[in-house]
Amino acid sequence: MDTKEKKDKETKNLSPAMKQYMELKKKYCNEFLFFQMGDFYEMFYEDAKSASEILGITLTSRNKDSDGPIPMCGVPRHSSDSYCARLLEEGFKVAICDQVENASESKGIVKREVVRVLSPGTSIVGDHLTESKESQFLFSLSVSGKDNEFLCWGLSWVDVTTGAFYAIEIDDDLFERRFFSELERLRPKEILLQNKGKISSSVLSILEIFDVRIENLPDDQIDDGDSYEYIRKNFGSEKVFKKIDTKSPMFIAAGNLIKYLKNNRLGDLPHLKTIVFPDSDEMMFLDAVTQTNLELVYPSDKNRKSITLFNVLDYTSTALGGRLLKDWILSPLLKLRKIKERTDAVEEFKNKRTERKLLIENLSNIKDLERIQGRIGLQNSNARDMKALSDSISFLPKIEGILKTFKSREIKKIISDWDSLKDIEKLLSSSLNEELPLSIKDGEMFADGVNKELDELRKIIKNGKSWLKNYEAVKKEETNLPLKIGYNRVFGYYIDLPRRFSSKVPEDFSRKQTLVSSERFVTKELKEIEEKLEYSEEKSKELEFIMFGELRNKIAKNSKRILNISKKIAQMDVMLSLAKVADQNDYVRANINNTGDIEIVQGRHPVLDTDFSTTFVPNDLIMNSSRKIMIVTGPNMSGKSTFLRQTALIILMAQMGSFVPAKSAKIGIADRIFTRVGAHDLLSEGKSTFMVEMLETSEILNEASANSFIVFDEVGRGTSTYDGVSIAWAIVEFLHNNKNRQARTLFATHYHELSVLEKKLSKVINLTVDVREQDQEVVFLRKVIDGICNKSYGLHVGKLAGLPDEILIRAYELMENFELSNKGQDKLSEGLEIQKNKKKEKIELANGPNFRDLIDEISLLDPDSMSPKDALDTIYKFKKIFKKTSTEKYF
Repeated sequence: MDTKEKKDKETKNLSPAMKQYMELKKKYCNEFLFFQMGDFYEMFYEDAKSASEILGITLTSRNKDSDGPIPMCGVPRHSSDSYCARLLEEGFKVAICDQVENASESKGIVKREVVRVLSPGTSIVGDHLTESKESQFLFSLSVSGKDNEFLCWGLSWVDVTTGAFYAIEIDDDLFERRFFSELERLRPKEILLQNKGKISSSVLSILEIFDVRIENLPDDQIDDGDSYEYIRKNFGSEKVFKKIDTKSPMFIAAGNLIKYLKNNRLGDLPHLKTIVFPDSDEMMFLDAVTQTNLELVYPSDKNRKSITLFNVLDYTSTALGGRLLKDWILSPLLKLRKIKERTDAVEEFKNKRTERKLLIENLSNIKDLERIQGRIGLQNSNARDMKALSDSISFLPKIEGILKTFKSREIKKIISDWDSLKDIEKLLSSSLNEELPLSIKDGEMFADGVNKELDELRKIIKNGKSWLKNYEAVKKEETNLPLKIGYNRVFGYYIDLPRRFSSKVPEDFSRKQTLVSSERFVTKELKEIEEKLEYSEEKSKELEFIMFGELRNKIAKNSKRILNISKKIAQMDVMLSLAKVADQNDYVRANINNTGDIEIVQGRHPVLDTDFSTTFVPNDLIMNSSRKIMIVTGPNMSGKSTFLRQTALIILMAQMGSFVPAKSAKIGIADRIFTRVGAHDLLSEGKSTFMVEMLETSEILNEASANSFIVFDEVGRGTSTYDGVSIAWAIVEFLHNNKNRQARTLFATHYHELSVLEKKLSKVINLTVDVREQDQEVVFLRKVIDGICNKSYGLHVGKLAGLPDEILIRAYELMENFELSNKGQDKLSEGLEIQKNKKKEKIELANGPNFRDLIDEISLLDPDSMSPKDALDTIYKFKKIFKKTSTEKYF
């Protein structure tokens, strides 16, 4: 039996509706198919089994096929959004199949079509998106090059709920780090992946780290130019597009996005904004490690709730303002003029408290215009969305009036082409009722006087209902019976009468239904009015459905205007938020400059500063051309890490246009902020804790410039002491001696041996966290001062943590023994030059070395008794010898 005969046999005994279902399921085999049957969406076979388990709904069955009963489950259409949202959260796709003709008018099987496909990156269903400050990005990845020799990668991402649309291109040698960082920043819900077989395992392993749905596109789905033309005409700027290669992987990635949205039946997408190509010269790129270590938007530990910088700065009144604040935090500015203009606006909002309060009050009434417009553009909005749009834009004239009193350049740019959308507000407010239904198929959306035909139909309905009341009263009087008129969808209108009176009904009463305690009757007059009412009600609902579609199209044509004012509202909302937090947290405006110097007086950590349960100790920091690299020593729990992080956060806040937590601050602009903090592994990728530490350090040293700012919080601790201190020492020397990498650096360490570098390297300064020892107790003052600390106080921290006394006593004994056996090494830490003067020089540099002398010198060394600094000093001495005289003389 061939395949066709087998399929014919399998479907032979199925009902017409089930045959229709089977045909549609062939096209949407990878989606849950929500198949409309009346007021329910039904699922069958494997879909039903899986959905019932995931959604927790009852699994039933319907008529048998050749293999027995067909598994079935269903959800009500009116509440289907919540069920769809749960499936999407689990990483599935849902195809919505609606009845596209009236069942009462159809001849034969009702026509059904898949009207849209929902996926985690394209859906706009579920309450989780209402007024949410989270973006919902669909991400696309493409690559150029032949075989495995790729030239560059293209990334594009879109949020169909807000219209945001971006694309960038990345060279192959920078791709993995940048790709990981973009995923960390954007947290996409779904990724389109083309040519998966050609993508390296390391890139695929990055994707596995993120909990995101992957849509593997066909390998032969290459952009044919149509997508580019569509993007250029609808979402592009001619001026920008003339400078870009349209055959680049960036456009293939963007084209794949558009194709995917089209295939998912999301319409013409009138709400998508002009595609943006982020400029690396305008905004700072923050790698994923730095985003996580500084806890900018998301906690570093996904399993615990903790306050982030976003939480501290977020006083935004709107969801669109909240999303923009995240963008500003993760993309600090690089241009001095733009930073100053944004900070000017924040300062003016801060100083004008009365106007700020009025603006915030008005903004709090504005709903998420971007997402409302997104639903309108995707033809998924209802009348309540329109009402929310109308009510929101009614506050725009008031906001405009207040903004006109401001003088800063950034606020003037916002008000320069302000559009209060009065025509749209007038259209909506005059068209819609105050009370609106959830579904656009239920009618009662439009006000009286909007449409003559609708008014006539409503008049018939109103008169009909009055006629019913009058008819009930007349029949009661005529029959002297306690009857009443009722209605249900099955029997229509009826006369209800207690059964004990049923023998007394008039002859023109026809029995319709018998119940336990009553009987129901109809009359000729009642049937006639029912037909008129049903026709009028159905006709009015159909008419309002058409009218709403026309109204929605009118609003969709104004998408650019609405999105433009949404952008202005978001910008203003973020600056008001920064002004409010600056005012109430006693932040100051930083003096931003291009000198490269940093001078922070009484700086505070913005997150810890909000914890009123503890007293925060402010700290100062001065970095300039002679104080470029700070070696920060101090015991555990003394506040070193806090000091490092707060400095990075203050720089970042200043460059995003915010005031900063300090008494005063001068900030030389940083082109990048890097952090290497803590210990973690990637064992699934075969990378130990120390390997991860070295990889992160390597990336920083390769990418940092002289204008960067680096935080090293312990480097080299993941290996042996000798290895670790040698690596840490060499890193400091590398940063100091390499002018192109001579970044401003805070280097926290427990290797006290590094403190000697202050005397050897002119731009290195020692800092320490002050500690007081009193009556065998240690007090952490958390004050950073110039100087060194040669103790770690680890046992004291162990005591604070509650280690058993037996362990602490034994640890003290062992520590004393270790210190005695290495008593000569402390002098080396205090100054390597002192030790050198006590040793006899075996080699006379002035006359040039002798090979035999070198052998003698090496033979006298005892590596097992040497401290790390002894070893390093000896290496430097030999280096000087060999530099002085050519190695050819010896070998």
